[in-house]
Amino acid sequence: MRPRRPKATPSEDLFRARLSNQLDLKHPLIRLAGLIVWESFETEFGALYHETLGRPGKPTRLMVGLSYLKHSYSLSDVTVASVTRCDEGRGQTKSLRGVSQRGGAANVGSEA
Repeated sequence: MRPRRPKATPSEDLFRARLSNQLDLKHPLIRLAGLIVWESFETEFGALYHETLGRPGKPTRLMVGLSYLKHSYSLSDVTVASVTRCDEGRGQTKSLRGVSQRGGAANVGSEA
């Protein structure tokens, strides 16, 4: 089954800070994410999902992003899964701690 699209949330929420205000927008991974045309991945991988059968898939952007991190930093599936948590309701990554520019398992999991 195709992944569900995250629902748009009002950005005028008084009691929550916008995520973009909490992130270092100059971080190489954030800059890279801004350059990637995510819709092309959704188009290509979307054909692999069945419309009605099965459990809804994880968001394509999440899966492609985690695959990129795994490959770029030579991480195992277990390591990638241990440093990320997926908010099932929204399909967004809640935390990705300690992935540094140098990468490697030694740099994953420590607080950044």
